[in-house]
Order: sequence, then structure tokens, then C-alpha cells
Amino acid sequence: MIKFNIAFEVTPLLDANALLGTKSGIYRCLYNQIKSLSLFLRENNLPHQIFLFTLSPHLEIYFDLLDELKKLQNVNLIHIGSNPKGEISGSLNFSERVNLELFFEKDIYKKNKPLFFFKKLLSRSYKLTQTMAKKESFIRHLDYLDSFFNQNQIRVIHHSETGFYFFKNKKNIITFHDFTPLTHPQFHQEETKTIFLRKMYFTQRYVDGIQTVSSSTEKQARKFFPKKIIKTVYNIVNKEEIIKKSTVSLSTISKTLKINLKPKNYFVFYGTFEPRKNIIALINTFLDLHSKKKLFNHQLILIGGEGWLNIKEKAKGIIIDRLYSLERSPVKILDYLSDEYLFSILKNSAGLIYPSFAEGFGFQIVEAAILKVPIICSEIDTFREIAPSTSFFFNPERISQELKEILTRKLKNFSPKDSDEKKLERFSPKKVAKELFDFYQSFFI
Repeated sequence: MIKFNIAFEVTPLLDANALLGTKSGIYRCLYNQIKSLSLFLRENNLPHQIFLFTLSPHLEIYFDLLDELKKLQNVNLIHIGSNPKGEISGSLNFSERVNLELFFEKDIYKKNKPLFFFKKLLSRSYKLTQTMAKKESFIRHLDYLDSFFNQNQIRVIHHSETGFYFFKNKKNIITFHDFTPLTHPQFHQEETKTIFLRKMYFTQRYVDGIQTVSSSTEKQARKFFPKKIIKTVYNIVNKEEIIKKSTVSLSTISKTLKINLKPKNYFVFYGTFEPRKNIIALINTFLDLHSKKKLFNHQLILIGGEGWLNIKEKAKGIIIDRLYSLERSPVKILDYLSDEYLFSILKNSAGLIYPSFAEGFGFQIVEAAILKVPIICSEIDTFREIAPSTSFFFNPERISQELKEILTRKLKNFSPKDSDEKKLERFSPKKVAKELFDFYQSFFI
């Protein structure tokens, strides 16, 4: 067996911890992969080491937040510092030259008022200097990483969703969660679409292997990259951990959150509030049913953080417009909760409702299946692939008609099947970690 170590680009982990305060599907995929792969290597006495790095030097200060990963014996952090030392060019080193230039420009502003009219010119010069400084710092950062990789036998680089850069003489791997920035551009911000196009270009030109998180995403990947090596390695969903965390009583949760939750007396949605989740249509459909007293005793609990286009605030506005009060509404909107509260709420619900227009995976679907909760979701390819056979599917474009039929009639026939239990093994940490390692190893056979 050829000895190779593996490096993961972990900008999504640092961004989530430092800036967003939430853990997206991309975060969970990356975090679980690293943790499970580490345990797999150790349990099988394999000598390979895992290294974590970021292509965004300013985020290294948040490495301390990855406490659980740092405790693993075979996981190492590549901590360079935001400004590695070294000569670039000229008589002054990099930091001295930039500091002098910035000081000189600021000094002109203060001491030479007649030059006020040249403010735009100076502003452009200031921005150019900053840009050059960042570029030189980034180049030095890359040089250090490349040298470190070579010294530590790192032969596999697994790039992230937002951090990717070609390293020579390495096996460059990248994950595609979905292709929605191309297939459903109306559901993404311009910045997201721009980064995704860069990722597509990078993949086409430099990547050796592509991991997809579902077979439906793999089919799309093969259309875009017919000559690339592509393998589906599912996201990890830890069954034992979810069951263990789903034991908080509803009375405790109700008291803490100041809402009234009773077993099987509410439906739940959780995730980021963004356009592709179809949340506004879900709220309107539920309120229509409630007003006709067809779901008079049930609540709809929506859990998650604000995404973009202010969907969460718009959701609250719709409730107020229709009912004049958030407090009296059967629709309750909550912020992100701990896993213990979230899974306990899910376990005791009447069902998970997930009306997305497009997804690459769907952690919520698998988590609900583990807890044997009825699943009511869109009939998109990914959900058809990962959801249990007892799920209820509807067309997200016809949610007001088809969801009503499911909630008022079809849901009564729900009964979990033992055969669906076996399907959950696809997402187990040990199985996924082995498949991921085998994928890496295939490039050295």
C-alpha cells in the first residue's frame, strides 16, 4: 500500500463557526467526513494522517473552534499565520513595504489639503496597494502550503465548496453537493453563482476525482464532466447519535421555548429560510387548512436561521397579515436549536414537511427516517432516492392542492417498514468513511 496523507480545505467549517453561527449541510458533510475518516483509519490501524488547512489565511484564528477534531490522534492543523515571513522583492520585506506605502498615502491626506481634488486617484492607489498586498500574501501562503504538503507526504487534497486551488503532483478531489446554481439560478445569489462557475472551471481543468453526495447529483456531474472519475459517497448521518439526542421531554422544551408542544400534534420543518425551500407556500397552505378547520388542532413549527431575500421576515409578515398576531398563530417560527431540542421535537412530531424545489441531499429526510417519523416531501429526484418507501411525495409547484390531500387523508395510513431500516445503512459513518478512503486509494492502484 502506498503511503499517502490527506489534506482537507476547511474554510466552510471556519466560516460557519466564525461568521454564521449555524451549521449548514455543507458544514455537516465536511465535518462528519473528517471525523469518521479519522476513526476509520485508527480502527483499521492505517498509517495515513489527516491535515486541515484553509486557503483563507484570515480564518486561521478560528482554528481553535474545531476542538473535537483537534482531539483526534491522526488529525493535524496546518496553522501558517496570516502573514508568513519571507522576502518577496526589493530592499524592504513585504510587510515593511506595504506599511510604508499605506502610511505615506494617509500622510498625504493629512498634510496636503490642496491634494483633496486628487482624492479619487489616491483612493484607487490605496485600493490597488491593498489588493497587491493581499495577492502577495496569498502567494506566500500557497508556497508554504505546497512545501508543507511535500514534506509531509500529503498526496490527496480534498478541496471545499469555497476553497479550491490546484496543487501540482497531488490528487485533487472536490465534492459536488448539487448543481442548483446552474439548474435553478433563481434560487441563488449572484456571488454564489459566480463562485460556483469558478468551481466548475477549476474542476474541468485541474480535478482528478469528484465526489457526489447522491446518485442524482452524480448523473448531473457526468453530463458536465464526462471524462472525470466520479463516485457517489453519501453524506454521513449517525443513527445512534440522533437517537441518543432525541430524549428531551416536550414539557421541558415547551417551558424553555415558551410554546405549547404536544406529541403528534404538530408538523415540523427545519433548515435555512431561503427561496428554494418553498416555505412561504407551505405557510399559506397550512393556514388555509387551519382556517377551514381541517387541521384545527395542529401546529406547524418552522426552525432555522435567515438565509437570503429575508424569507424568514417575509414569513412572519404573512402570518401577521392573515392573523394579525404571531402569538395566536398555529405557525411558530423558531431560531436554530440544539441538536437535543431539534431531534426531540422531530421525534414527537406528526411528521416532517420538506417542500424544497431543489436539493442535493437532505439530512432532514434521513434524520426523520431514523426516528420513524412520517415524511412529507417534494417529489424531486434526490428525495426519491434517499427517502424511505413510506414517504408521501408531492409536486412543490402544486403544494396547495397536493399537500392538503396528504395531510387530511393519506397521512392516516402511515406505517414504518423494516425494509427501510436497512436502507439507512447507506449513511452510516463506518460505511461512508470506508467508501471515501477507497475512493482516495483508487488513485494509487
